[in-house]
Formats: sequence, structure tokens, C-alpha cells
Amino acid sequence: MSETDEQAGQIVLDPEIPGGVYLCQVSETVSCGACCGLYNVADLSMDGLSALLAKRTHRFAGGAGRDLEAVLSFRKWVEDSEPQQRPFAEFHHCPYIGLIGRNPSRPGCLLHPLGNSGIDLRGISDYGGFACRSYFCPTHDCLSANIKIQIQRAARDWFEYGLIITEASLVQAVLDAAGNATFRQEGPTPDPDHFMDIMRELMNLKRCWPYRPDHAIGRIHYFFNDRLYARTPVAYAAIGAEPSPYDRIFQELGSGFASIKELREAEAVMKDFLKRATLLRP
Repeated sequence: MSETDEQAGQIVLDPEIPGGVYLCQVSETVSCGACCGLYNVADLSMDGLSALLAKRTHRFAGGAGRDLEAVLSFRKWVEDSEPQQRPFAEFHHCPYIGLIGRNPSRPGCLLHPLGNSGIDLRGISDYGGFACRSYFCPTHDCLSANIKIQIQRAARDWFEYGLIITEASLVQAVLDAAGNATFRQEGPTPDPDHFMDIMRELMNLKRCWPYRPDHAIGRIHYFFNDRLYARTPVAYAAIGAEPSPYDRIFQELGSGFASIKELREAEAVMKDFLKRATLLRP
């Protein structure tokens, strides 16, 4: 979207991209590598993941050439030097995710032709070159252009952006619960400042939600259509409770409650959050 279009409040869709808004690479500091299994690591923190990606990037840049032997040797080094425990054991984590950009400062593919003098090495990856070039996550089609652009503007760094941008069901559940009917493709753009505050608060909830039986798995989102790791329903009966009015959101957050007291605490947090979110309505 050009500066003129943005100032005029118009959204110009890219016909080459499903849903019209490209979500993978956003800016020098914001990108998403979730489909490559970026977040499927044992130490799921920004500091831990940043250090891992920086170490890979430095090693790859110091490699002798970009021939097949060198690239495969790099992969072996990654697998030998990094923990291979995965919260989602059957979800691939690509060893060729590193940091890209001028600094470099955001996750991206170390095999991409833009970083390899125009040579496309992505065919060496497990997904293969065609999948890497052609796959678009469900969020491209599931959320309106308005919402996607506002989420991009709200993201303060690549870590929180990648955690939330694939969560189309969670974002939509929050907007639905807040009573918003204005976020359709043709609808008006919401107040950007308030929407930014709400999205950042949702990012914080996603990142730090305390009511999860497994904190790592709750933060990671397996969004592929095979539903290999679908969200587990909240076990209300186990604590003698009825389903919460916020059940849809709780499930998307990967929630589990050890007691009715915990459930009521979570409901109070969500009620307060949604009260602020309803201010998005005209």
C-alpha cells in the first residue's frame, strides 16, 4: 500500500497474493516464519530464538560457497549443535531459518535467492522449492484486509507478530465476542490507535496466558488444514464447571483450568479485555 493510499484511508489489494495482503515479510523488523516451524522449539522465548537464529546466520554466512555439499553440511551442523526436542514432534522445523535483512533483523529463509546472488536453494529444504514459493497460511483468506494490515502495524517485533498472525480463529473469536461487525472486507477501517492497543494486548495474552496445562504447546499454533495438532477442548467437567461464555477464546488460547477459581480468574481477565475491545464499535 502506497503512502498516498494510506493517507487516503484506502486499501489496495495485491492480486498476486491470496486475500490481497502479503503477511510473510512486512518490514525490516517484522516477519513470520511460523509455517517453517520457527516456533516449534524447546526454548520458546524471543531471547532464546533470537540467539539461535543469529548463530545460524553467522555460520551460514561464513560457509565456503553455496554448493550442495556446503548447504547439507550446514544442516548437519544445525542438527548436531541444537536441541532437537520439538513440542510438536511431527511438525517440521526448518534448519534453514535464519535472520535476513540489511542488519539482519528478522526471520527469513537462508536459502532464498535474494540472499544468495539470485540462486534459489530452497529445493534442498524438506518442503521443497515449490512449497516454499507457493504456500500461504490460512490467515491470508480468513481475515479481512483491514484486520491484517492493522495487526501488522500493531506488531512491535517479529516474535509477537509471528505468534499472532497465524491465529485467525483467535482474532476473529475476540472480535466476534466484542460484538464487532465492522471488520468485513468492505467495512470501514477501525480507529487505528485503539485497534493497535487492543491487538497489542491480545498479543500479550497470547504470549503470556497463564492458564495453560502446557505452556509451550499453548503458545505454538499448528494451523495447517490436516489438524494434526488441533486445539484441545477445555475440560470444564473435570473441575465441575459449565462451559464458559468465553469458551471459544479460551480454547484458541490453549487453556486448561485446575479449579473453578482459576476459571473465574480467567473469565474476569477476559471480561475486562473484551470491555475495552467493544470500544472498537462505531
